[in-house]
Amino acid sequence: MKHDRIWLIDLRKKRGLTQQQVADSLTINRSTYALIESGLRNPSPDSAKQIANVLGFEWVIFFDNEWCDKKQKSGGNYPKSKAA
Repeated sequence: MKHDRIWLIDLRKKRGLTQQQVADSLTINRSTYALIESGLRNPSPDSAKQIANVLGFEWVIFFDNEWCDKKQKSGGNYPKSKAA
């Protein structure tokens, strides 16, 4: 089942980055990154740390289902930025 990580898409767009630019910085294929954004694939802990570093949030959020579900449903706040 597809479960877009809207918070991740929004963070990327707020930083003015394309999927390709993020993928290039992680040295992965754009299609792999797109699957992570769409929720069809979960990143490994190492990939999660790299994505979080590029987009400025805490990497463990990828693995906090309760947090993700709550934010998806409410359209609420995004992950806390590491560099505000």
